[in-house]
Amino acid sequence: MMKPFLLSAFVFPGAGYYLLKKPIHGTISALLVLGIVVVFVKDTLYRSNIISQRIINGDITLDVAAIREAILTTPGNVDPATLSLLTYFFGAVWLWGMVDCYRLAKKSDKLIN
Repeated sequence: MMKPFLLSAFVFPGAGYYLLKKPIHGTISALLVLGIVVVFVKDTLYRSNIISQRIINGDITLDVAAIREAILTTPGNVDPATLSLLTYFFGAVWLWGMVDCYRLAKKSDKLIN
């Protein structure tokens, strides 16, 4: 009963659905999370390219404080409010997958017994 929950909690969101023979649920959860991760990675790469170019040009010194300030102030492709909303959605999808896998596993366990 705990294996689907643990797979969804620690391996990847939606992984437990495959163990429960619910591949459509698992695929939807995985695609939602992967889509959000792609947005995060693209935004991070965009910002890091700008910051690294500014370091190469000499606009930013090789000082931890200056680089940290550049990371915090460099605008990205995605609005910070949207990134925040995506972060909450990411957590909600992951949490829902864990809870739903636990619920489905408990339900199927009762049907077997």
